[in-house]
Amino acid sequence: MLVKAAVLREPQAPYTIEDVELDEPGPGQVRVRIVGAGICHTDVVPRGVSLSPLPIVTGHEGSGVVDAVGEGVEGIAAGDHVVLTFDSCGECEQCRENHPAYCETFLMRNLVGRELDGTTCMHDAGGEEVSARWFGQSSFATFAIANARNTVVVDKDLPLDKLGPLGCGILTGAGSIVSAMDVQPGRSLVVTGAGAVGLAAIMAASEVREKSLRVKFTSALTWNQQFNIFGFPLKITARSTCSPAGRCRRLRGFRDVRQA
Repeated sequence: MLVKAAVLREPQAPYTIEDVELDEPGPGQVRVRIVGAGICHTDVVPRGVSLSPLPIVTGHEGSGVVDAVGEGVEGIAAGDHVVLTFDSCGECEQCRENHPAYCETFLMRNLVGRELDGTTCMHDAGGEEVSARWFGQSSFATFAIANARNTVVVDKDLPLDKLGPLGCGILTGAGSIVSAMDVQPGRSLVVTGAGAVGLAAIMAASEVREKSLRVKFTSALTWNQQFNIFGFPLKITARSTCSPAGRCRRLRGFRDVRQA
């Protein structure tokens, strides 16, 4: 299938929009027409020291509509609206204990851009291989191949073009609060950063913990003001000469900060 993709060919070169050939979905895979895609700092990794062979299509916060399904796929059908997230095997001890982010094959499945056997599902106009399994999706393209396991069906009345960051940034921030850190009511919490991860952490603390947390929020933005967001009194500061830790130590009433 001929699709368009943003291809990175050299570490310091710009992405180029190219026509590329995408394979049909294999067993356990789905093909998704990408409607929206977020960008995460991890997408910059192939520009540095990386396991990813170039050329590569990155992007790992994709959302879209299922176009085709491979053999053996259950619970997902053509026409379903989906969000794509990171890939995992579902069989190792970590996956069986519901910790897929610590999957024993996480590195090879997500940070290489290839199948576990080194193959790829995409080729350029000259027949050259293009790595296209970045975080199990490579969503900087009009269509992407993903595994059923890292494809999440969502309600069709949701704004699909805005859901991509749920697969990484929102998941990471909210998951840090409710799972990894297991923040409890009555605890003090410091969140550093105003990107998708930081704001998702604040939303999770607000909604899941019933606004019973005391929160200070620091960010390297270009302005400094007091304001309320999600029911919390937050402080955003641009004191670039002060480390986040140093700034937190000077926040009145936050000497008892328990988690950050």
